[in-house]
Amino acid sequence: MRKCVQFHLYYYWISILVMSFLPTDHAAFLASHSANSLGNYDNNNNKSPSRRMMMSSVACRDGTIVIRRGSKNYNMAYRVFRPNALASQQQYPLFVIHGGPSVPCDYLLPLVDVLSPPRSIILFDQLGCGRSDRPVNLEDYSIDLVVQDLHLLIQSLNISKFHLYGQSFGGIVAYEYLKQFHPTSCASVILSSTPTSIALVEQEAQRLLLEMKQSTPKEQGEAFHAIHVCRLNELPRPLQSARENAGTLWRGTTAIAEYSATPSSDNKQLPPALVLRGEFDFVTEECVSGWNKLWNDEHITNLVLEGCAHHGLLEKGTVYGEAVGLFCYEHDNNM
Repeated sequence: MRKCVQFHLYYYWISILVMSFLPTDHAAFLASHSANSLGNYDNNNNKSPSRRMMMSSVACRDGTIVIRRGSKNYNMAYRVFRPNALASQQQYPLFVIHGGPSVPCDYLLPLVDVLSPPRSIILFDQLGCGRSDRPVNLEDYSIDLVVQDLHLLIQSLNISKFHLYGQSFGGIVAYEYLKQFHPTSCASVILSSTPTSIALVEQEAQRLLLEMKQSTPKEQGEAFHAIHVCRLNELPRPLQSARENAGTLWRGTTAIAEYSATPSSDNKQLPPALVLRGEFDFVTEECVSGWNKLWNDEHITNLVLEGCAHHGLLEKGTVYGEAVGLFCYEHDNNM
């Protein structure tokens, strides 16, 4: 039981769990990581690390759309990078879906600068975190509702052809979107460190945690983080910013504990997929192998990033950006 508790405290596939739920020694470890150096990705040294969305030199346009929950309206914030290329029929725009639930898109912003070749990118903060409104009722949150919100955003921007990218939990949202809506509009999908089953990834992370030989929970957590979450010596600034602006109501694996990916009921033809994970990722090979079955081993590419853990974008940005960018490029104009 002790090992199981330690696992849930350090289980980081979505983000650091809410500070107030942790015992003092565990909270101190996590707080020390949040307060450490801003990391290697810092193009704006004069900016506060708590900014709701970190800045890039790439041209962008901010916006919000109204999301309906029951009788109430909420604003969901998004940002379009390279907006002049949004309607391009040569390089379709890329919708970027962050993980969590409720860990905002700050930690994925470096993709804007490393994606090669570059294209229009749309990032958004799901309701409950970041710059978006935060409904206070738990029934206003679910995977299906996030999927509906994504669909509304795509419709509001009047985009008929696009690529989807989801990191961690965001990949689950991307897959469920393809099941519910018209995958013919989606030229390709990238599932980055996305498991097919929450129960399975918890089992795998538990196994990896048990391999930690350190004597105290704090040391075990530090080792797990350094090996399987992010292998940089310092906490990257985008990850710190996302953590600081994360939501608290609908967050962590407990929010989606029952999820397991299933085939679509009507056997829709899914677009080409890139399944991406780090060599040391706690989302292990076993956690992602199910995607091949769901794609019937057709039009699916598997790529393991050498030397990376769960945050390959922050660990080896250039390599990561080229992998994602070239996959999108290969599938432009194939619809």
